[in-house]
Amino acid sequence: MTVYELYKSVLESRDFDLAKMEEKIEKSWIEDKLTDEQKAELLALAPSKADEVRNLDILKALSDLQTKVATIEAKLFVDHASTEVWTQGMSVAKGQTVLCDVDGDGAYDFCLYDGGRDYTGLSIGKIDGWFKTDANGTKTHTITRDGSKYVLTPIETE
Repeated sequence: MTVYELYKSVLESRDFDLAKMEEKIEKSWIEDKLTDEQKAELLALAPSKADEVRNLDILKALSDLQTKVATIEAKLFVDHASTEVWTQGMSVAKGQTVLCDVDGDGAYDFCLYDGGRDYTGLSIGKIDGWFKTDANGTKTHTITRDGSKYVLTPIETE
């Protein structure tokens, strides 16, 4: 059995580590055990025959996921740990963020008062200067009221 036939049978078995197999193919080509055409064919075939579950770096994926969760938690809970839930009659200072479900999805949204007054005791959206923001504080929507309903208008970015 030639090196080419051996590698091809391993690829067909789907029982291999993709990165290691690619290294072996390259090394065999450097050692003149494979032709240019055989190398190209094997390298093209390897990814399609790789078992995704076997080749998934679980520890790296878990580490990446933990990093993402920590980043999200930091933005939501540390940066906004002092953010209060808005209540009727609450006085909100200019530049202050409060929490309120303005989009009706059952989850609190970040709402920033950045209007012309130094503070307001009026309901969110009753006067100009209310914005829905993302966890980073970036304004995403203006908030106004239509009767008892909040109206969110996306902020256009260029």
